[in-house]
Amino acid sequence: MPVLRTISFPTGVTCLAADNARLADCARLQHLAPFDVVFGGHMLCTCRWPSRPFAFCRAAAATTAAAASSPPPLGEEATLQPAAATLQPAAAQRAARTCGGIAIDAEEVDGFVDGLRPLLGRRGVAVFDHEGGWPWGLEALLRRAARRRGLFFYVRRGPLFTNFDYVLSARPLFDDVSGDPLQRDARAVAWAFLSFAPAVALLAASFRAGALPQELAPHLEVARRGAALALAVRLLLPFADVLTSRDLVLALGLARPPPPRSPAPPPPPRRRARG
Repeated sequence: MPVLRTISFPTGVTCLAADNARLADCARLQHLAPFDVVFGGHMLCTCRWPSRPFAFCRAAAATTAAAASSPPPLGEEATLQPAAATLQPAAAQRAARTCGGIAIDAEEVDGFVDGLRPLLGRRGVAVFDHEGGWPWGLEALLRRAARRRGLFFYVRRGPLFTNFDYVLSARPLFDDVSGDPLQRDARAVAWAFLSFAPAVALLAASFRAGALPQELAPHLEVARRGAALALAVRLLLPFADVLTSRDLVLALGLARPPPPRSPAPPPPPRRRARG
């Protein structure tokens, strides 16, 4: 069973056994809440899809269709649809699950967010880092569940339709990532990669058929090489931990990261006046 580590000062680190899909059932964990930060490494990762590709494809089709319906108002609870009914034991064994054991299913994702919500209180932030993974409909379900529970939801995009991080917050955050150019073009770059080879093949067939003048061939070849190089560099940037333009500036050495903040000095001791 996954172990959730929480820092409780001044006693140090407290280890608690908690089922990720049923955080609300851990009375000890709920008693220690709320937390400023909840961190999950690979809890929502979907890298197990090669072992059950058909299950993940079914989950993506079902959850994306269910999440496409209009969500309820912010913070309002909603009744689960029949398609999101409790998984039977046999179906649960075949379900597509994240590395943290959460099924890509509306009910289990809702249950996960239900258990997470009390842990965050009024100002807590939950960060789930899984270093890239295709969502398979999980992003849509998390966004819908977060909206139902009054949480703010953020995503950091990776290459080729992957997501690197999910962030759920009890209050709005200053988001300097979602609007970044290297985040906004992530999906467009992925589509460009998929369409590059068919576009080149179509141009080559057009030249052979005489639909395009041969004089354009050298110029298009130069453009093809330039586009291929630019596309390759752009796709490799996330693997060098460059996900935003600021990351790129820091990687090129054009700027230095801000120095860590030093702790504030303790106030001077008060002297008591002698009467």
